[in-house]
Amino acid sequence: DGTLIDAWASMKSFTPKKTGDGEANQPKDPSSGGNRSRNYEVDFHGEKRSNETHASSSDPDARLYRKGAGKEAKLCFIGHALMENRNALFVEACLTKADGHAERVAALHMIEPRADRPVRITLAADKGYDAEDFVNELRSMRVTPHVAQNVSGRSSAIDGRTTRHDGYGISQRIRKRIEEGFGWIKTVAGQEKTKFRGCDRVRFAFTFAAAAYNLVRLPKLLAAACGDHGVGLARQHQHRHAGRAQALDTVAIRARGRHALAPVLVGPHAVVGEHAVEVQHHGGD
Repeated sequence: DGTLIDAWASMKSFTPKKTGDGEANQPKDPSSGGNRSRNYEVDFHGEKRSNETHASSSDPDARLYRKGAGKEAKLCFIGHALMENRNALFVEACLTKADGHAERVAALHMIEPRADRPVRITLAADKGYDAEDFVNELRSMRVTPHVAQNVSGRSSAIDGRTTRHDGYGISQRIRKRIEEGFGWIKTVAGQEKTKFRGCDRVRFAFTFAAAAYNLVRLPKLLAAACGDHGVGLARQHQHRHAGRAQALDTVAIRARGRHALAPVLVGPHAVVGEHAVEVQHHGGD
């Protein structure tokens, strides 16, 4: 899945690109006699702006992007993550410029190295990935596309061959857990609005936050695993050490010869020859 990372740039910095004569058509501040001040007023109403004609002077890598219909357009990047469905850990994370095809391209890039195996794997995604070229590309990699169907005014690329299996419904439920990781990255790791400029630095911060999320999750997963098997492991541990203690108490290992120097353990004592001395037990076996 993907999530938007707000760029460290304001909408005022999204100005027209340089024209053919090398000069940019910068807006003027009418309150300062036509000269643009540092904190000038800008009226965007009625002005058509796009990534083809405008660019941010603060962060040229930021792109004007709208998440969906009815959402505001803002300067941002798109962070992508690949999650395994057993423990909801991030397998890979990357960040790209905001683009309408960036999510599907990044998904193919992340899943391709993991698709080269004898057993087919599945990939779950939301309905934004329901595109015929994306689904066909996954099937050519021997990856089963568990993509949510997008049937709003169109036909879905996912048919009954995929949806009739129980695993499809399970994947659709588990895939939403990736939002928990995105929420942690944005709130706890502070990546909702990046403090860096440039795609490379923003990508490093996002990937670092994804790795930190895995480290936070690991102790909880280990504790849960010990809770499931802790009783059995504890009993095995007790029986093993109880058997060893009983053997030391009841079985005496005879030394070779009357004056052997090798100590022989008999309960809490060590026998060296015919003399018994007390052993200070410091734990262990």
